Amino acid sequence: MRPGLVTLALFLVSCPGGKDDVEDVNHQPVADAGSEVVQPANHPVHLDGRSSYDPDGDELTYSWAFDYAPEGSALPERQAPFDPNHDTSGATTFQPDRVGAYLVQLVVHDGERSSKPALVVVNATEPDELPTADCGSDVVAVLGDTVTLDGSSSSDPLGGSLTWSWSLSSVPYNSTLGPVDLVGPDTVSPSFVPDVRGEFIVSLVVDNGLARSAPDSVTVSVQGGNLPPIADAGADQAGEDCTLIELDGSASSDPEGARLFYFWELQVKPPTSATGQHSFSDRTAIAPTFWPDVAGRYEISCSVYDGLEWSEPDTLALLLAERAVNSAPSVDAGPDRIEPEPPGEATCVKDGYVWDCDDCMAFTTEIGTGGGISDADGDPLVIAWEVLDGDAAVIDADVFPSTAILDETQPDQPGSCTETPVEFKVSATDCPGTTSIDTVLISVECCGVKEAEE
Repeated sequence: MRPGLVTLALFLVSCPGGKDDVEDVNHQPVADAGSEVVQPANHPVHLDGRSSYDPDGDELTYSWAFDYAPEGSALPERQAPFDPNHDTSGATTFQPDRVGAYLVQLVVHDGERSSKPALVVVNATEPDELPTADCGSDVVAVLGDTVTLDGSSSSDPLGGSLTWSWSLSSVPYNSTLGPVDLVGPDTVSPSFVPDVRGEFIVSLVVDNGLARSAPDSVTVSVQGGNLPPIADAGADQAGEDCTLIELDGSASSDPEGARLFYFWELQVKPPTSATGQHSFSDRTAIAPTFWPDVAGRYEISCSVYDGLEWSEPDTLALLLAERAVNSAPSVDAGPDRIEPEPPGEATCVKDGYVWDCDDCMAFTTEIGTGGGISDADGDPLVIAWEVLDGDAAVIDADVFPSTAILDETQPDQPGSCTETPVEFKVSATDCPGTTSIDTVLISVECCGVKEAEE
């Protein structure tokens, strides 16, 4: 026998009680919460901690808890979010109430000692089943009555509670209802009072805390008798021509209080007047302006529409005299000038004792450059350009500034330049008929060049 073994044998013989007197040692158990879980949030999450163990072989009790949950989750505050928990089964489940990442902690206990916490990440993704919104059947209502809707047939695949979000997604074009007119939009049964006849479409979306449903809608058809609206074009007016006349149809009304739409029309005008429907600032406005161009009698009508019927037109008369005070238009045709820069060139050929020169090409230029036209009274002006002297043509003679084509010009001989003047006149006539004019002289310069010798 080796010396070491002899020593150990003597020690055991000499110790009273032998190995039965050695004190038992309890080792700390080890928790294992399992692998990461990724799954849709509308299904229960199954966790397995049965890989946890105790070195001494003791039976373990498993305790699950949330270390972190997505914002808005109520699970950490619930009394028993895990089922089962604090038992010896080793597995548990919980139902996510929000999409996002959960951090779950497992601690095991062997009856005397607890393990260190073990963590597992649960990623609850967008649900593969959404809640279903149900607005109920379409509704037929009478104008003025309160319409109550019902979303109680909406459902959730988890059987959980829903939140409600109703909205007016479409109203008749003459309705003034908006979001604030829907009473209880976050309840199962909102209501509203239609303000006009026609079709109102109301939409519903429900939310189970994990996901929102697709929208559902219900059509509310509003019916009822209708009385036509009453147009009021305002009182007859006296004034002056060539002055903005202000119209006002705001006294028009509807028996049911419906929103009104306006339409103005020129019915009668003096024989020499060039006014028309274009003379209104806006024929569909409640209070447009009208521009009369000559003195005399005008008749203007106003009609209103309530969404179902037009009113009878109402007419007012305008009795207008000549405008007493008028300022003549200011007209400046711009400074005289020579075009082009550099001058045009034409080839010249010796023909006996004289030179035969080609023409410089026709030249296009702007007329009115550096000038301007205005009227102190703000009258609309009639513009007219014309050529007083020279070969030219005006394009768009009724606008300022405008464009002119200056005809071909010819030099006398090589090395000389010829200036060919063209005189233009522009006039501006205001509403009362006062005309102002100005002229401008534009010269076309053409220089001869000798034909190159071969």
